Amino acid sequence: MKKINKEKEKNRKPKKSKLVLKKKKTIKILEPKLPEFSSSISHVWSVLCRSSVTDSQTNNISLSNVIERLTLEKPATDLTQITPQIIEKEIIVGIPLEIVSLWRRGEKGENLNADVSVDIFGPSGEILGTFPYHFEMKNEHRRIRTRLIFKSIKVRGGGEHFLVVKIKEVGESEFRPVAHIPLEIVVKQ
Repeated sequence: MKKINKEKEKNRKPKKSKLVLKKKKTIKILEPKLPEFSSSISHVWSVLCRSSVTDSQTNNISLSNVIERLTLEKPATDLTQITPQIIEKEIIVGIPLEIVSLWRRGEKGENLNADVSVDIFGPSGEILGTFPYHFEMKNEHRRIRTRLIFKSIKVRGGGEHFLVVKIKEVGESEFRPVAHIPLEIVVKQ
C-alpha cells in the first residue's frame, strides 16, 4: 500500500498556484444627513426612566432603568378581592419616574422660552394627568436638557398607556406634540 502511495506522489504534478487579481470595489461611505434646525427650539429625544444623574465634570447625563413596562402586583391578602372592575380602575403608582428630554436650536441668538406639557393617556385614550413646565434656553446655549420628575403617576388598569410631550414656544397659540412615549402596564392577578 505504501509503495502505491509513493508512486502516486511521484507521478503527481505540482499544482500551480494561481494568483487571481480581483477588481477593487470602491465603497462609498455616505454621511448621514443631519436635520436642519432653525433658530427656534427643536425636540431631539425624550426618555422615561427611574432616575438620571448628570456628571459634574463632563455635563453628560446617565439615565438609569429606562422604563418601557411596569408590572403591578396586588398583595397576597387582596388576591381574593380582585375583579375585572378593580383592574380597570385608576391606580396611583407610587414609583419615582422621570421624563428626560433634549432640546436644541440651530444658531445661537436670543434667549428662547417654551412651555412644555406632558399628558398621560390611558388605554382608551382618556387623559389621566397633565404636567406642565417651562424652560428658557439662554442665548449662549445650543441645547438644553429638561427633567420632569414624578413621585407617582396615575394609570388605568393594564394596557398600553402613552406619555405625550408637547411644546408651545412664545408666539405660538397651541401646543404641538413632539414625542409619544409608550408605557405598558401589566396588572398581575
